[in-house]
Amino acid sequence: MTFSGTTEFISRKNNRFVQKAAYLIVLLLAACRLPLTAYDITPYYNASLMGGQYFYETNAGALAGNASLLASASMKLSPVFTLIPLYSGRYQGAKQVSDLAGGGTLFQALMDHKAAVKGVYSVSPLLKIKPELAFKREYLKETKDEAWGDGLFDYKRPGFSIEGEYKYSDPFTLRVGYDIYNIRFHNYTSLESQIGAVDGSLAREMAGDHTLNSMNNNFYIAGNAKMPWESLGDASVSYTMRSYAHQHVVNEAGQFKSDTRSDNVISAELGWRFPRKLANGKMMTPGLSLAYVMNGSNQNSYDAQNTKFIKDYYAYGKVRTGLDASLRTPLAGEKRFWETRLGVGWVRTGYAERLVQDAAGLYKSAKIYIDELTAAGDVSYDIVKNFKLKASMQYGRQSSNMKYEKLYKYSYAMFSYLMGVTYEY
Repeated sequence: MTFSGTTEFISRKNNRFVQKAAYLIVLLLAACRLPLTAYDITPYYNASLMGGQYFYETNAGALAGNASLLASASMKLSPVFTLIPLYSGRYQGAKQVSDLAGGGTLFQALMDHKAAVKGVYSVSPLLKIKPELAFKREYLKETKDEAWGDGLFDYKRPGFSIEGEYKYSDPFTLRVGYDIYNIRFHNYTSLESQIGAVDGSLAREMAGDHTLNSMNNNFYIAGNAKMPWESLGDASVSYTMRSYAHQHVVNEAGQFKSDTRSDNVISAELGWRFPRKLANGKMMTPGLSLAYVMNGSNQNSYDAQNTKFIKDYYAYGKVRTGLDASLRTPLAGEKRFWETRLGVGWVRTGYAERLVQDAAGLYKSAKIYIDELTAAGDVSYDIVKNFKLKASMQYGRQSSNMKYEKLYKYSYAMFSYLMGVTYEY
């Protein structure tokens, strides 16, 4: 594993943000060294360095690595108010497929940075108010020779959130919150226009300036509770209003209306865990999860090459389910552990109106569906205090009745293995 990508990144135009993030880390570290007579400080660090190999379809990738860092400090400024500054950064040298513009796009590498400040105000022993101000920047490389900061889908995400937490039965809580954030793809306009001028294959609704930029307002309620059979449950429901100020709705003739795109996303998620103490101090925790997401959108699509109009192109429903289990085994006479985790998951996404195309691009009458199957496992071992050795394997397969893949990936398989070390304090 090399870190040439990080060095290249620092030398480019976006180094200003990295410097600010570095300053924040220094401030956090310095704050953690201040005398406790000033205020009570509890630092937290989490870092990992992993190396391995990735396989996309039948192609074996070169050895690559992942690295991550999280640094924060809980600073109790008064009996009722705590301030929590935070920095997190991540580099992922693995190939991945992400859906950012209506279909799966293959990315060679990812890097992101986030800085945030959260306040925790204790209204009473049972009620807390938690405002947070955050800024995130993500970089995605589609090709190996693409410079960091020049990616078509690089984005910035400033946001503010506020949450109310009520502890109705220690340690169980009920949370209600609101989150407002803006997503800006600052490179998308010029690069997308160049691609469109070359092959004319872009969907009509994506033409114009800043068409992927969105303003998001999210409302949610979540909680956890003790369940029958000595189990634990958690649930959440959220509603997001997403508006695209620069993306006008397309009509049947492929022309723009005065209306702009507006999406409404409703999601619900359930989780159920069954922690069990076994002999010799072992702890096993199987669990299951179930989620549903529904996206309603007023945006249509017009395929200029085939003169095809498809209404409600971005409306879909998604079902996700998963099973997992963990086993924690103490080493004899020591405060160290082996931990093993296994998990499988399945996701189906069905589009309400999006039509299937064959390999040549001809439209069929069926609607598109996408199935995703994942399996993962990892094992970790405490080597010394705060340090763990970790190894993981992940497999994913996506399949679809959509056969036209000139622009986006719908069917593929990926496999990866990683080994490395993690640190937590």
